[in-house]
Amino acid sequence: MKIAICICIVILTQQSIAQSAEDDIYQVLQSKTALAQKSSFPDDTQIAFEFFLVKEPATNIQIDQLRQSATTDPTAAVRLEKMLSENAEGGVRRKVRLFYGNESTWRTSNDLLGYSLIPSVDMAQNGNEGYWVLTGRQLQRADNLSNIDSEVGFNPNYYFALCQSWLNSLSTGVVWDTSSEINLDRLELMRSTAKATIRVAEMSYDVTLARSFDADGDDWSGAWIQRVDLLEFDSGEVVGSAAFGDWAHSDVFNRYLAGKQTVYKADGSVETVLTLVSSGPLSTDIDQLVQVPATDGDDILRGRNTFTSIKNYTTNNQTKLDLASREILEVVRAENEQTYLNKVIIGLLVVLGAVGAVQVIKKIIK
Repeated sequence: MKIAICICIVILTQQSIAQSAEDDIYQVLQSKTALAQKSSFPDDTQIAFEFFLVKEPATNIQIDQLRQSATTDPTAAVRLEKMLSENAEGGVRRKVRLFYGNESTWRTSNDLLGYSLIPSVDMAQNGNEGYWVLTGRQLQRADNLSNIDSEVGFNPNYYFALCQSWLNSLSTGVVWDTSSEINLDRLELMRSTAKATIRVAEMSYDVTLARSFDADGDDWSGAWIQRVDLLEFDSGEVVGSAAFGDWAHSDVFNRYLAGKQTVYKADGSVETVLTLVSSGPLSTDIDQLVQVPATDGDDILRGRNTFTSIKNYTTNNQTKLDLASREILEVVRAENEQTYLNKVIIGLLVVLGAVGAVQVIKKIIK
């Protein structure tokens, strides 16, 4: 009888520990999901970040698709040249810096290490003065993001939002839809790691969590995410993964940040490696960093300005400059990609007639 009682006590104790661990892990997943929904930046703090991104070369299929688009889209031709240039260097290698003052005062600084034609692109929002984009060849100014064109080979608007996304994933390990409910389907517990299978919306994930070796047996409240495997819903096969490592405490964020995120393809090969090189308070006043680059002067990060074209969409003009003297050579009407598309549409209407052109345009949009 005593033995049976002891066995029952052990079983009940194990069940209690398992339930407590399950509750902790579910709360960890919930809290990290909630954190990923919030702003990436602490309030009232000016911060500087540096990331390094490495991505595998584009595939032949991707190149062929872009080459086909380039026959009718001038911006696709520029992106194709960039893709081929980066492929020749072994893939994408990019240093990205973000200088953040507040949601309307920030700057991203991108070094495209595999793209010799345009090796750097900087973009900033300067409060109510709008946005600007700087390369060695051109300065663009606009009062809204939709007017900024991507003739530099990629859309610079993308990088501020991307930096926010990077910081969210590096501070939480969350890669799933944060607006949907988490369902915990299965949990495997080991001494210092656990694997939780969760469903979020119509997706399934295997989430590997880790905890300190000296944590109590049933205490998983301090666990962090090591790896997330995206599963094919029906078969359960892994179709992609993200691994997080080099976690360290950030005094600026007052929480832990992963120093590296590695994305894997279904076959286990590495697709992308993102490294957080540094994060900390700004050492330079943000107003100096977002100041509109002068025609004849130095940029605080890039040095002597060498652009010979200024596209100013706030005044709808484009100014061409002499490289050496910095004197104005010509002022013409500025056109961005939307203006170009409008001209194409008008041309179609004139040549083909309204009815026929509408059919052609529908096919282009598709």
